Amino acid sequence: MLLYHLNFPAAFGGDGAGKAAVRIEAGKIAEVVPRLEAFPEGEPAFDCGGRTLTPGLIDLHTHFTGLGESFSPSHCKDPMKLLASAIGPAGQYLDHGFTTIRDCGSVGRAANYVRDLGEQGLVRAPHILSSGLILSPTEIEQADSIYEMYAFADGPYAFRAAARRELAEHADFIKLMASGAAFHPQGVPKEPIIAPDELREAVETAARKGTYVAAHAHADGAIRACIEAGVRTVEHATYLSDETLSLLERTEGCCLVPTLAAMFVSGPDESGFWHERLGAMLDACCAGLKKAYREGLPIGFGTDCAPFSRQYREGTEFAYRKENCGMADADILRQATEVSARIAGLADRGEIRPGFRADLALWDGDPSAEIMELAKPPAAVWLDGCLTGGYLWNN
Repeated sequence: MLLYHLNFPAAFGGDGAGKAAVRIEAGKIAEVVPRLEAFPEGEPAFDCGGRTLTPGLIDLHTHFTGLGESFSPSHCKDPMKLLASAIGPAGQYLDHGFTTIRDCGSVGRAANYVRDLGEQGLVRAPHILSSGLILSPTEIEQADSIYEMYAFADGPYAFRAAARRELAEHADFIKLMASGAAFHPQGVPKEPIIAPDELREAVETAARKGTYVAAHAHADGAIRACIEAGVRTVEHATYLSDETLSLLERTEGCCLVPTLAAMFVSGPDESGFWHERLGAMLDACCAGLKKAYREGLPIGFGTDCAPFSRQYREGTEFAYRKENCGMADADILRQATEVSARIAGLADRGEIRPGFRADLALWDGDPSAEIMELAKPPAAVWLDGCLTGGYLWNN
């Protein structure tokens, strides 16, 4: 198939002339043509109408079985109900232009099974990397509504066993809690909750299986411990001191995946507790993120939100990175594509180049010049070269 009459933004090597073309064969990009005047007769072709083509977006931190409008505690007790309820939200990522997502903890390991169904072509879903259950020291009571998302362990050998269990259940990577949670009223985000030997055991166990650890870490001490232990991605990284940032600059293979959208508070209807907690966390995270951005550190794109949430629908993560952190539009687009692909070890996506997966999204405007174009529905989405989303697909 040939995609033609498209704008190829300068952020991905194009000239923005609106005459480029991409040829897709067997689910991969076979050829990129900067200025196509004609194409062979009889070849299947898709007229992009001068719109802008980008790689499919990547969300490195999301939860599509998070408790919310699509889930209730009863789903946790009925595996089939849970699976059925997870399939719909998974497909919604494609409606926002996201062709790869990394689920950082799912109820009952549901993301593992939706991933497998998607790979078999049985359900509509993006490419999914799943951590299964979240590893955590004992921190919450069993009656808590989010208990079913966790595997609890205490001590290094228990963490080794817990990591082995998630990998045996086909997790793609290990997710663990290194600091208190923001969204648990009893959580203390500035408090480290994991011991260094527990962290090391999880990292070493993952490495033996050729994978890595992603660590929830708000507290500066927890962030520093994660960097020292060899964690691949530090999720949230809210309270990042200059000293810890300096350590990160000197450490190979560890990257930040901030999730500013998760700190969004909708208005006065929210309780004062959440305004006070999340507002302060957003300010702190943006301050550290500005410094990391100025230093040129690779920054992954994550939201910590589900596709049915207001933050996803309104592109809050894109807006906060631009407005609160002063990031350039083209840089945010790269974070949500090629940078996140590199961070996650996905060498076959995130760019528009021959040999890469034909995971692509088409936009009416140019998000490299105005990032909030990504908050609008894409015109079309291709997953492995198959048209699977966007309003042109629906019509």
